[in-house]
Amino acid sequence: MLRALQAVVNGAERHGPLLGGAIDLEAIARIAAAIRVDPPPIDPLAHVSRGESRLPDGARWAIGLAAMYTISQRGTDATLAPFAPPQPAQSLAILRDYWRVDGATPETRRRQMIERLDWLINVGDRVDPQCAEPDDPEAANDLLAWDLARAAMTTRHAFLADGLSESEAWGYLLTIALKAQASFDSWREYGDRYRRGRIRWSNAQHDRFDEIMAFLVGDARSPWRALPWRLRLDEDSLRSAVEDAPPRGWRLLLANWRRQGSLRMQLMAIAAIALLAIGWEAMRRLHLPPVAVAQAPTVAVSSIPDPADDPTSPASEFARIRVVFVANGDGARAQFRTPPLSHPLADFRYGVDHPVPDRALTPKALESSMKGLPLALDLPAGAQFLTIQARLDTGVVSAVRRFDVPPDLSRPRR
Repeated sequence: MLRALQAVVNGAERHGPLLGGAIDLEAIARIAAAIRVDPPPIDPLAHVSRGESRLPDGARWAIGLAAMYTISQRGTDATLAPFAPPQPAQSLAILRDYWRVDGATPETRRRQMIERLDWLINVGDRVDPQCAEPDDPEAANDLLAWDLARAAMTTRHAFLADGLSESEAWGYLLTIALKAQASFDSWREYGDRYRRGRIRWSNAQHDRFDEIMAFLVGDARSPWRALPWRLRLDEDSLRSAVEDAPPRGWRLLLANWRRQGSLRMQLMAIAAIALLAIGWEAMRRLHLPPVAVAQAPTVAVSSIPDPADDPTSPASEFARIRVVFVANGDGARAQFRTPPLSHPLADFRYGVDHPVPDRALTPKALESSMKGLPLALDLPAGAQFLTIQARLDTGVVSAVRRFDVPPDLSRPRR
């Protein structure tokens, strides 16, 4: 009924003059005010964890980049999934409505999610001339914060909607977090630039996010105030977020429970879950390592060579670069993991199955790089190793580093 009345009001305002009718604007305003239903106010503290999150600080930091969406969507930041209890249908609806993830099959939807994430991280609205005028030096950074905040929340929804595995989601969040930390100096700058980027995109000076942003920046109970901006971010700081999760078998049984309709199968699932819970709790209390699930690893992390004596030197920074390999279609994707670079890299080169790096970055990859280091490189099927080399800002050419591609990278689960 309310929607019908609203449609009448909108139609009268839009089409009345065209039809030659006289409009009582004051009457329309009174009707619009009477039928308007404002959403209930949001309590930010109901949607941010205050000590009860089991996630490590690095994982909380990465999730915190999307805190404005966690609060506005009445979610949670205590888990990788954006809602507690998990609501996969809600995440899929958000991805469909906002990002046109509407494929008919899980494979198509997964591809669409990855395409949207790659666009947000590497391109985004910061290259849209309608949002960023070429002669505006601040536009790119404002819209970068806007793009990264959306990328972080989209990653969480993609995980809950079964588009990304848990390891893949944390990998994307780490990439987003490193790019944000390297681009801004504080939570306040990130928040201010996000707000300006949102205004550039929407042309609205004030909206429902203003109070949320004021809470995040100014309230002592905000997750932004609890975590330092220069927190160490690397694979280890997020890895325990995956290692502390229950065994994959638990999650598979829960999924099976949702799919099976027969009472017998559901009772069997309950019994199996109960046994897993008892075993998991016993191992946790005895501090025993969890039983390994017979499954090929989803990611493989490169080894770290001995860094140079001076940890702040360009050579030492280059030596600490790590690579995580994840399955990507029939090939592999090399995702670069490194603390924020203080020293830019010049003339970055890489090689695939070639001991001497012989390829340069494309202009698109160079534009989205972090001070000359690409976010990721796609390798063809059958690739065995990756080599990298760069000219440091001291003018010295680095040593060649080699990263072997594991032959047993598991394909993404469908």
